[in-house]
Amino acid sequence: MILTGISINQTALDWEGNTSRILESLEFYKSIKNKNEKHIILFPELVLSGYGCEDGFLFSSTKKQSWEKLLKIVEASHQISNTLICVGTPFYFNGSIFNVIAILYEGEILALIPKSYLAGEGIHYEQRWFTPFKEPWKKIEFPYNNRVYDFYFGQGIIDFFNVRIGVEICEDSWVNRRPALNYFYDNDVDLILNPAASHFGFGKYEIRKNIAISSSFYYHSYYFSVNLLGNEAGKAIYDGSMILSKNGNILYDNSKRFSFKDILIRSFSIELNDLRNQRERIYSRRNDRNLDLSFPVLKIHTSSKINKPIFYNQEQESIKQTFSSIIDYEFIKEFSYKNHTYNNQFLEFLEVERLALFDYMRKTYSRGFTVSLSGGADSSLCAILVYQMIRKGIIELGLENFIKKINYNIQLNDLQSFDLEKQIQFFSNKMLHTIYQKTNQNSEQTFDLANELAKEIHSHHLNINIQNLVDEGLKIFQDATNLKLDWENYDIPLQNIQARIRNPLAWLLANTTGSILLVTSNRSEASVGYTTMDGDSSGGLAPIAGIDKAFILKFLDFISSYSDDYTIPVKTAKKIISQPPSAELRPLEKEQTDEKDLMPYPILSMIERFAIEELLSAEEILERLLAYQKNDFKKNYPLPYFKDFLEKINQYNEEELKQMINKFFYLWHTNQWKRERFATTFHIDSYNVDPRGWFRFPVISKFYKI
Repeated sequence: MILTGISINQTALDWEGNTSRILESLEFYKSIKNKNEKHIILFPELVLSGYGCEDGFLFSSTKKQSWEKLLKIVEASHQISNTLICVGTPFYFNGSIFNVIAILYEGEILALIPKSYLAGEGIHYEQRWFTPFKEPWKKIEFPYNNRVYDFYFGQGIIDFFNVRIGVEICEDSWVNRRPALNYFYDNDVDLILNPAASHFGFGKYEIRKNIAISSSFYYHSYYFSVNLLGNEAGKAIYDGSMILSKNGNILYDNSKRFSFKDILIRSFSIELNDLRNQRERIYSRRNDRNLDLSFPVLKIHTSSKINKPIFYNQEQESIKQTFSSIIDYEFIKEFSYKNHTYNNQFLEFLEVERLALFDYMRKTYSRGFTVSLSGGADSSLCAILVYQMIRKGIIELGLENFIKKINYNIQLNDLQSFDLEKQIQFFSNKMLHTIYQKTNQNSEQTFDLANELAKEIHSHHLNINIQNLVDEGLKIFQDATNLKLDWENYDIPLQNIQARIRNPLAWLLANTTGSILLVTSNRSEASVGYTTMDGDSSGGLAPIAGIDKAFILKFLDFISSYSDDYTIPVKTAKKIISQPPSAELRPLEKEQTDEKDLMPYPILSMIERFAIEELLSAEEILERLLAYQKNDFKKNYPLPYFKDFLEKINQYNEEELKQMINKFFYLWHTNQWKRERFATTFHIDSYNVDPRGWFRFPVISKFYKI
């Protein structure tokens, strides 16, 4: 028996494109498969519609398109003999919407298996659209366009040529009362399929692998999970991973997570005799066979159909041998498992950001990115990520495919004579636009660093002095109001006007180049409102607003020396973090730094995590910080700055820590309006502060000191 996973980079509500890529993957698979072997193909959860359709699931057109496009795939399945195909799609029935896996076989819909448990925490909102369904299946009739389709609907087991298959859709595997409990007793399931739309977050991949290990161990089966790939709807990023485990051991996990390619296909030959023999030896399983926990079984033991195929009499097109999608296929002949989990968060961060930026750019038909480059950590990181995105795109895809995917009208012949580095430099100059806008408050150091970085990453760079614009704006305002604006009485307005005057020119550069203006604010700044609205917070996409400043500083140190097949070090990053982070909006003699305005970043990051992810009160956070000081609280966090946090809190007394906590909560409560206005943010960490994607909070609320 051949087991195959197909992960596809889809786009929410792209019915034609999504269907085309599914059909193309099946066409490719038919062209290489052995016709005499039995095959099981698993696609991810909601691969047909995309997972992130949100209220688009409520459109009447989604109901129509999801069914009609599913029938296209059913039609294609008629051409692929001896192959069971499992496809994720929404299904509309009796006034409800179900998140289902369609089980297809040779032109027939055998069953629709619905998701039993819906994700409703963090960025998930499935209960708004879908209805869970846990009951054993029964045959239903589904009328559509003057035709009645009949198939099984509900929970059940597929017996495919004596291989018993159960299905758990993503969240189903994460809960205690999971469907696999029913597989354990009477059903003797050999293979648990887990189609997933499991978004990226730090640490989540390890959890998914542990689920695979424990599931195959406890149920003495194969467990196979296939995830979506790419940035399909803007915020959540999917890694395209495939995890195969057997009897408590990982056999395979995908080494090409976060691929820029369209379609990933992996095939495996699976052996069942040893698993079945082991199940028979377990006394507790035999002893519990009297428990009524079994699901009904649908048997497929011959090529003859259970019903007439939906497309039995239709002429079929011959399989195409040319493919417009970029397909990565591998048949895994031997299981020599290597742990492909990235060994630190920095690598995962780099990979997920590159893929997120690349997909966001090409799916919005943009021609690159613009960064208002200050010479500081945040804007430098944004520019570096775009540069590393371009590098990976050209190296992984090849020049021709890269040009095709970014929709650039460039003659390939003009660039083929360039070596790889020249190609990367060419596209960095075309796709990455940076602008340094100097005022009297900017130091020569940040000016030099911005220019040095721009040169190193080969961006299209501009230097503009805007002090005259600031002066003219202040003069016009002071003449009209008879106010004399000085730093002693009007500190914040005089800071903000500089950031806001930079904004129009950055937008102008983005507009004239057809690029996306990146917001350079991070999560720490979003939490406490340390950002100028319509200034540095302005832009179309906020790629680093899902990560804190303490992490960013550590990452820049990492990227200053790290290299791999797709990555080269950016040495200027080391110089950038050697200076204290500063907004450079006050006069230079005031020696403004972020941490003077706020608090040490490692402490701010941990207070934020305790408050927003762990939901601790101000009093509980103070108690925890004091416990850390006394070494009475032992929990270590797998964060690159956690040791810095432990060192920093020992430099402050209880009253000073209390003031920091009060400052955080005061700024959190008074700046929700800013977070409501932030641009689209990628979900990177285990939590974020995006009110439209993770943490909802009132715009007006009462703050209490401790």
